[in-house]
Amino acid sequence: MTPQYKLESISFKKLQENIELPPFQRNVVWNDEKRKKFINTILSGLPFGSLLLYKEIDKLLLVDGLQRYTTFKDFILNPSSYICLTEDCSQSIDEILEFVKSNTNTVSNFSSIKKMLLNKLEKIYTLNKDITIICDELIEELSFLQASSAVILFQVQKKLHSMLLSLNEKYNILDLEIPVIIYSGDFDQLPDIFEKMNSNGTQLNKYEIYAAKWSYTTFKLDDAILLGIIDKKYEGMIENTGIEILDYENGQILRNQKINLFEYCFSLGKLLKQECKYILGTKFGHSSDVDSLGFVLLSTILTQSAKKIGLLPKYFESVLSDDLIKLKNKILECAKEIEKLLDGYILSIDEKYVSKYIESQMICIIATLFKIKYTKIDDKIGFTNNRNPDAKRQLQMFKKIVPKRYLYDIITNYWIGNGDRKITDELSKNYLSDNRYLTPILKESWYLVLNDWTNEQTIKPVKNIQKETKLFLNYISHLSILQTKYKDKKFNFEYIVSKDRLSKYVKNCNGISALGNVCILPQFETHSKQEKTIYEQIDDRSIMYDTKDHILDDFLYPERTELSFVKSKETFTNENYQHFLKNRHTYLINKFVELIGE
Repeated sequence: MTPQYKLESISFKKLQENIELPPFQRNVVWNDEKRKKFINTILSGLPFGSLLLYKEIDKLLLVDGLQRYTTFKDFILNPSSYICLTEDCSQSIDEILEFVKSNTNTVSNFSSIKKMLLNKLEKIYTLNKDITIICDELIEELSFLQASSAVILFQVQKKLHSMLLSLNEKYNILDLEIPVIIYSGDFDQLPDIFEKMNSNGTQLNKYEIYAAKWSYTTFKLDDAILLGIIDKKYEGMIENTGIEILDYENGQILRNQKINLFEYCFSLGKLLKQECKYILGTKFGHSSDVDSLGFVLLSTILTQSAKKIGLLPKYFESVLSDDLIKLKNKILECAKEIEKLLDGYILSIDEKYVSKYIESQMICIIATLFKIKYTKIDDKIGFTNNRNPDAKRQLQMFKKIVPKRYLYDIITNYWIGNGDRKITDELSKNYLSDNRYLTPILKESWYLVLNDWTNEQTIKPVKNIQKETKLFLNYISHLSILQTKYKDKKFNFEYIVSKDRLSKYVKNCNGISALGNVCILPQFETHSKQEKTIYEQIDDRSIMYDTKDHILDDFLYPERTELSFVKSKETFTNENYQHFLKNRHTYLINKFVELIGE
């Protein structure tokens, strides 16, 4: 056996002058704690592993070791994030200031000057910066020395220079010899090597592995939006790592119009999140972060299974640009249609969205709608409008059921755990009889689920109003007169009995943030009521606007008698509060079931 690699050591300074990334590399994933531990290992003189490189003419491709390499680089540029310069330089600064104090007539506050110098040092000190420049920048902070003799100024500069030189000798890793493995075999083997090398340490997610495996499934794509997203990904990687990517220049993807399967899945997911952020999550992360949305959705649509992502390459062999664009447009159209369908339910009366993004749930809803609307016409990615006579009826049923099922599944935590299997199961069912997004929810099921949900809330010490609670109240406001009668006013989700008041008077109180103690109220009232109930504001004439008892009925606010227990210490008990919650939950559940219908 002839090894296809050799072991060497290269100084970090030389390494960073010649290194590039292969296009399938992952983004930076180490957190601050891992970075600090790694640098501590280096500074302790302990072994820290090797980097795997591939020789590409006069460049070295970093196949494995990106997290270690970028931590090296970050330490050089931002050493104060890893080491305590105050401890290292405190004594030297004291000696310099004592010299100044003894040889000049200044009466400055030397304690303040020391703090200022150390703060400045933390901001400007890097391990690749000329010591003389750092020295000059520190001297600028000692403006009172400009009137001193040249001898004094020279001595201060000399002492600062000596301090900085000692710092560099202690921490500068530019000349540190880095152990490397240089692979000299077939370039096409790099994706497999990348996957194997990353089976240990910080785990690659399976979508990052596809970046390597699918890098050679390429095709033309004349779609400026998707191409722009891919360009932004690579530009983000360069910005994050400080390393160039092999054969890549800014805007290159957009100019060449050639991408691979991983890039198509990646950009589709990013586009969906940008265009439908209220149902697909408002947290985009970094432009180069890889998430699963585009991958799983494509797998679900093309293979009818969320578990068969590995089969996707066969669907994209010899694929045409027009077909790729049509597929993207159909998927985006379905996602937008669902966002519009849910809009009134998830757009709160306080003008904020209260959706709860569960990826497997939304993938299943989008894929179900796609399957209702479109029929596959080949073994690749071609689809046409579904002309099945049942399709129109299925679409009507889908639009009626989805808003109800969306909330139902969130409250029941249906999609928690093994979402891929559940997606696959749902899409394999007979639409009219079994698929959950075409199956009505019986009133009995609503009563059972909502009773269990609210009972659980009364025994939990939850500190803040949960998103599910806001969503439930939002449904009631959407289905009732609130969103039409008061559409020009501003509102907040608010506690009926304030948290502070409950914590003050009721010991070991659970259910403070339960559904029964939350309501939607006019914003101007919530800002003025503090610990009072609205009725107490009315009675004290401290209410800011003309809110009367009968107006509160529109907001499903409790009756006066329901809140009478808060008036005295004797009646303000946990038992009475729990009784209030129980009655309140019964009322809200009945009201919801009445409004939601079947």
